[in-house]
Amino acid sequence: MSLHKFSNNNTRLSPVEKTTFLDEGVLEVKHIQEALAVDIEILEQRVMVIAREYNKWAGSQKAIDILAIDQDGNLIVIELKRGTNDSTPDLQAIRYAGMVSVMSREDIVSTYQEYAKLETESEAEAVISAFLGGEIEEHSLGEKVRIFIVAQDFTDEVVATVLWLNTQGLDISCYTLSPYKHNDDLLLFSQRLIPLREASEWQGKFARKEREVRASNVKRDYTKFTVVCDGVKRGPLPKNRTILCIVKWLLEKGYASVDELKTLIGRFTNLELFADIVTDDAGTIIQGVDGYRKGRYFEKPEEIIHVGERTVVMSTQWGGEEFFTAMKLLKDKYGSFFECTESVR
Repeated sequence: MSLHKFSNNNTRLSPVEKTTFLDEGVLEVKHIQEALAVDIEILEQRVMVIAREYNKWAGSQKAIDILAIDQDGNLIVIELKRGTNDSTPDLQAIRYAGMVSVMSREDIVSTYQEYAKLETESEAEAVISAFLGGEIEEHSLGEKVRIFIVAQDFTDEVVATVLWLNTQGLDISCYTLSPYKHNDDLLLFSQRLIPLREASEWQGKFARKEREVRASNVKRDYTKFTVVCDGVKRGPLPKNRTILCIVKWLLEKGYASVDELKTLIGRFTNLELFADIVTDDAGTIIQGVDGYRKGRYFEKPEEIIHVGERTVVMSTQWGGEEFFTAMKLLKDKYGSFFECTESVR
């Protein structure tokens, strides 16, 4: 994020210097917390602060930076971080949310009464009721706890964690506060990071993960096959080993080439069909080249394929439909060299 100002009669843009709270001597409690408590709506509209440095629970010296409510009566735990290198603000905020989740309506009213320095609970109730837009009894005050995490920046680790926690039913928002220096003025740019397009890359990852989970919940096909090559029967074999058996035999007998098989069935596995490797005298892989990814290829000595001067391994990644499409193509072109039948269960 960059900030610019117009100059030269509004015909040029000049960058405004970005700085840090530390460099400007801005303190977390004395400056940031106090300013946000007064102008909390720079984070979200229709939010009311009911406490600062709230720590009214037994057995803990920790304090919530700012405690607030929204117009639905939800509690909001607001955790502030002046720096950019804290990797655990999410965990700290969750602990605080757990602690205040047991607050009753009376607790919330008395907490605000103390914060606002009101003489009676009735006054506090009247202010809260006016904020909520109705009598306090009409709202489920404190039934849900939301979390706001505010920092100058967030690590990928925190962003990923928050996005995942939100998929599990939590309500966490991340806000960035970016300080800029312009002459003698310190400017502040505030922005909600989560949920916004800046988090789209991580959201896309979670969406893909959810699709994978849904796919994995579909009933798996554990069908096995028997392969006969040169009168030698092999099996029952799972689908990926069935492909390996046929491909290895075709290559080592010279009935097919690496390039021919890549062209024929290479597009049906989500890796390169073959990866070139270097092995030691015992047949153990000591070096992989050409897109080799350890653990994603058939790597045991007896599974490695030797073709002339080349030594290659074959991908293990074969889905259900991809397997059957690849097998049909292999049978159509090389079916006179092998037989493959479904094993009797």
